[in-house]
Amino acid sequence: MCGRRRPMLRAKAEGLFQMFPRGDRGVIRFLGASVRLTDVIGCRWVTPSRHAIWLAAAVVLAVGCRAEPGRDHGDLLRLAVTAREVVSQSKAFAIPAGAAVVGEYLVVLDAASDSVIHVLSRTDGTVLVSYGRSGDGPGEFRTAWSVDAPSPDGFWVFDPTLSRMTYLDLEALLRDPEAVVPRILNLNVEGFLLGPIWMREGWMLSPGFFGDHRLAKLDESGVMVERVGPPPAGDPLIPPDLRSAIHQGIPTANPRHDRLVVASTYVPRIEIFDSHGTLLATAQVPIEWDLRSEDLVSLEGLMVTEDMRSAYLAVTAANDWFFGLFSGNSRASGKSTELGEYVHVFDWTGRFVGYIGLEVEAVAISVDPEASILYVLEDDPLPTVSAYRLVGLDSGREE
Repeated sequence: MCGRRRPMLRAKAEGLFQMFPRGDRGVIRFLGASVRLTDVIGCRWVTPSRHAIWLAAAVVLAVGCRAEPGRDHGDLLRLAVTAREVVSQSKAFAIPAGAAVVGEYLVVLDAASDSVIHVLSRTDGTVLVSYGRSGDGPGEFRTAWSVDAPSPDGFWVFDPTLSRMTYLDLEALLRDPEAVVPRILNLNVEGFLLGPIWMREGWMLSPGFFGDHRLAKLDESGVMVERVGPPPAGDPLIPPDLRSAIHQGIPTANPRHDRLVVASTYVPRIEIFDSHGTLLATAQVPIEWDLRSEDLVSLEGLMVTEDMRSAYLAVTAANDWFFGLFSGNSRASGKSTELGEYVHVFDWTGRFVGYIGLEVEAVAISVDPEASILYVLEDDPLPTVSAYRLVGLDSGREE
């Protein structure tokens, strides 16, 4: 997640990627060599390895397709929702970047404010507490990347820059944020994680850049014990490491934390896994495009074509459904590849149920377990949390 709307990643040591914003341009620095990109896309850093080389190639990939990918949802079932409601436009927000429903509260990650975590009342949108600052100590973050809430009592924040998870007890945080003693879990993993999610058995699963597998399995102490799940399918001429980078996965779990969903950012693909990392299904995404080996620009090309586009930007799950924020935007469209106007809805078999057309361009989404309210994060023209009441999901339910 990078650029204006998503948290910046900075290198901790020599040999890591480092991204620098330059308006709508950027510079990526890798192993001491600087190159200029026409756009900052998919910025991630990893330790120097064979994964890093393929990742560098993926950063400058050009996603081409043989037919118009289309953002046209006209032939798809549009689900009914109520009109957009503004929940909060608090001055505490700078760049909302992610969110999670935690019981009666909404936790919002902020990419640029002095406090990186805001806890809102879902009842009236009041910001009840803001917490966390930049740094390496307890209660400090370099990159607040994602939120995982395995219970309504608290939540975990993943920081890939520090390679750790931080647990915050919600009651203690609301009572006295200055007295909170966060639990720190340092992660011991070979490779780069994209978002550890706790499963009900007490271990974590996370997508990442692993090449030969889709997920890493970590024990309760944060140590990776194995890699599981088949690697993403695709053109066999594209090496698995590069395919893994192209299929950068955004994960979430169902409220029971016995199912995991991984949505790909640059290719429309959503996978459903059980809590052991076994692939159960691939969702029937309504809009597709292919990526072939000839669509990739070599490292020497260093160009992102106008056809480059984004697929899923965020994913959130309820008891009966899961939701993917879909972009479909390309640079040629004149629209941001970091924003989405459509939410694709699926049941847990992977069947596409229908879509929700938003009135705004969204950064991220989150839904409550009952799928009664969909929360939407916006950052233009004002940082905003809005909501849609979901009244049409039953129209997509199979008899």
